[in-house]
Amino acid sequence: MQSIDITNSPIFEMIDFEKAKDYSPWPQRILGIDEWQKTKRDVAEIIKEYNDGWYKDALNYLETNKGNLKLVNSSSAAVFLKNFEDSMVGAIRKKEDIYGKTEKFKHLISLGERLFVSDLRYINSLFRSYVADVVSDYVKLNNIKVVIEAGSGTGTNVFNLMQYLDLNFVRGGEVCPNGVKFGNALAQYCRINAEFVDFDYYHSPDVYKLCDCKEDYLLITVHSVEQLPALPDKFIEDITKLSNPPKAVLHFEPIQFPFDNQSDFDSYCHKYSQINLYNQDIYTKLNAAHFSGKIEILDIKKHILGISAFNSTSFVAWKPL
Repeated sequence: MQSIDITNSPIFEMIDFEKAKDYSPWPQRILGIDEWQKTKRDVAEIIKEYNDGWYKDALNYLETNKGNLKLVNSSSAAVFLKNFEDSMVGAIRKKEDIYGKTEKFKHLISLGERLFVSDLRYINSLFRSYVADVVSDYVKLNNIKVVIEAGSGTGTNVFNLMQYLDLNFVRGGEVCPNGVKFGNALAQYCRINAEFVDFDYYHSPDVYKLCDCKEDYLLITVHSVEQLPALPDKFIEDITKLSNPPKAVLHFEPIQFPFDNQSDFDSYCHKYSQINLYNQDIYTKLNAAHFSGKIEILDIKKHILGISAFNSTSFVAWKPL
């Protein structure tokens, strides 16, 4: 698997935990110095935050800027989405209660278990490249031409994969109607073989609809399971019962590992996840399914990088048995 090394990069400035409070409110919240607690996280909250916010903004951005798409192909879609994300950096900086008040190009991130400040646009690009590199390994290993994403948002990940990998088709499933509408509109406008469908982790039949594919395929999730305080018990079981299950399931998620010898950074991430009501049990449930013989865990990597420093992306790959 690909690794990330920015040791000698002038773009990233390494700092310690004490200094991190100058760039983000989260160190003080994690330590309990400043009180902060998310009180509810459910589908209604996700709709409010994403469907009526980020994804509505994406639709408006597409309507305003689609004339700038000079080439209609997967490359154009990926570049268009990168430009949209870059345009939203300013909006992110305005949310001081979440991200803190920082200098224009100083955003607190993490790589491995180290903290850095950097331009958010660089870490976004680094993250997309990492996902593409890892998926590429599994595509080549299994001779895959189709990738499906559960919780696809605006479709950024699958559009990006279509640009860099030799894929014939991608599909995204999303609970927010504006995310589905945006993905299909961009795919149609750029003439990309992609589709987006309604998908709710809590609605078991949606798994069968999302994964209805006659070809070999990969199933991925990218920071969508994190939105579920508890992974539905049937999600893993439903995948194992598919008539044509994925060759591998790849999770790029903030994952809470119940390992011994937890580092300080592990505890910071765990506290961040708890007070935000993010998912706590994906690894526990995958591990139980592994030892019961339902799945095989293929790979685990902790703390790859965090676009939000203490919401660090880890990686778990598994396959149904």
